[in-house]
Amino acid sequence: MRGAALGRVAGVAAAISCLGPLAGGGVEALLGWRAVIALPMLGALLVPLLWRSLPTGGSGARLDLLGAVLVAGTAAEDVRGVALGLPPCSSWSVAASGRPWSAG
Repeated sequence: MRGAALGRVAGVAAAISCLGPLAGGGVEALLGWRAVIALPMLGALLVPLLWRSLPTGGSGARLDLLGAVLVAGTAAEDVRGVALGLPPCSSWSVAASGRPWSAG
């Protein structure tokens, strides 16, 4: 049962992820590249409005700040490495991510 549910979620996520480039291309063709740049900024302006509609009750769990910093640092370092043309996991992100077996 769990496998079927995860399969459906993955299928929907894959289908929706295909819509982003198509929608971006359509917006660019109709309104130009400036509109494509403006859309994420408009979305960011909606965050405070949507934030208020979230339920305030929580589980009481605390934020894993160290884990969040390590994930953000690993992602940033991986993007930087790709931008510099480095092989995957060739920098300190190996240690931060805990995946030394994929280095090399």
